[in-house]
Amino acid sequence: MSYYIDSFNVLDKKKLGFSRHAVGKKHLTIETFPEHVFVYLFKDEETFKYSPSIHKYQCYFDRFSGATRLKQIFQYDHWDFRKNPITNTKGYVLLEDYENKYQVKFTWSQTILSENNREFTLGRMSCNFVADSGEFQENNENQIPTSKNEILIYPKTPIPQSNPSSLKETVKKRYRHILP
Repeated sequence: MSYYIDSFNVLDKKKLGFSRHAVGKKHLTIETFPEHVFVYLFKDEETFKYSPSIHKYQCYFDRFSGATRLKQIFQYDHWDFRKNPITNTKGYVLLEDYENKYQVKFTWSQTILSENNREFTLGRMSCNFVADSGEFQENNENQIPTSKNEILIYPKTPIPQSNPSSLKETVKKRYRHILP
């Protein structure tokens, strides 16, 4: 099972980039993905559906709660982003921003291949999502942009520990566009 989860995580990371060309709808496919693994991973989800007429499963996740749930399913906290340590830029799966909500949609379907008078039935898992990228000045892994192509930049002023109300005054949000 972990082989398939790890395969997904590797393919997902390859789709996430740091430039304006890495932004937008992404699609990844694992050509030989067993049906029982897909069912095991997603069967308990509210959005899990099965269509017996076409032998196809579907499950989707949205908002930050979806990202949290996928971290649990994949047993990997960083499935949804890739960081460039040199530029401090991240490519990430976009599930929610200030303006919109997005989905990560998983589907499983059968594919029948024929060769030399033989048929091979394979399961295929596909994943569709929207990717974005942004620059982050702090090392906070959970920091997410609030709007597409906008980033949060926090000042490097120390945060006072004694008075929580002064936190609002110390940490002021500023935005900087990094993509045209």
